[in-house]
Amino acid sequence: MGYNLDTSVSSPSIPHTVIRGRTYYFQMRVPKQHQQLYGQSIRARLSECEEEARTLATHLSHLLKQSWQSNTKVKVCIDQAIV
Repeated sequence: MGYNLDTSVSSPSIPHTVIRGRTYYFQMRVPKQHQQLYGQSIRARLSECEEEARTLATHLSHLLKQSWQSNTKVKVCIDQAIV
């Protein structure tokens, strides 16, 4: 019998991120009214560099929150937002 060891750790210094190994990942729950477009949560690979991950996570969370507050039905393209 094998065990699946989850090595992800929340990053206290960068909101909405998780560290797996040396890589930072963006992770954010989606409000119920927007789950039809995005699903229950958004996850995306950011960077191995802490500063770059912080900048990308801040930018991405700002875009998403702004979109959700305006109640638009236009989906934010996560891949384009973090390039």
